Amino acid sequence: MLREIVDCVGRGFPGSTVVATPSDRDNIARAEREGLATIRAHPNLRGWLANDARGPIGIGRAIARLGAQGLVKAVGIDDLPELVEQIRAGVVDSSVATRPQAQGDWGC
Repeated sequence: MLREIVDCVGRGFPGSTVVATPSDRDNIARAEREGLATIRAHPNLRGWLANDARGPIGIGRAIARLGAQGLVKAVGIDDLPELVEQIRAGVVDSSVATRPQAQGDWGC
């Protein structure tokens, strides 16, 4: 899946470069550590995609700690309460949330 995401970024955003592919293993604290290290190592970083539920929260915390709101655009997956608050505060830019229960209901 990672290779597909990297390829998609290359096709969809010419001139963009994927500079890192850390794995947070859906762990908020780990995502924050990885986010801090990656943003510090790549001061020109302008975007972050976290493709799990808790990772975007850690990335948002890293962005806030470094004062990088508005500089690093962050996109996540899911609608956990802290992530929604980060979006409302302008720390994380957006998220895609599914509704598995509703999907099951709609399919019946």
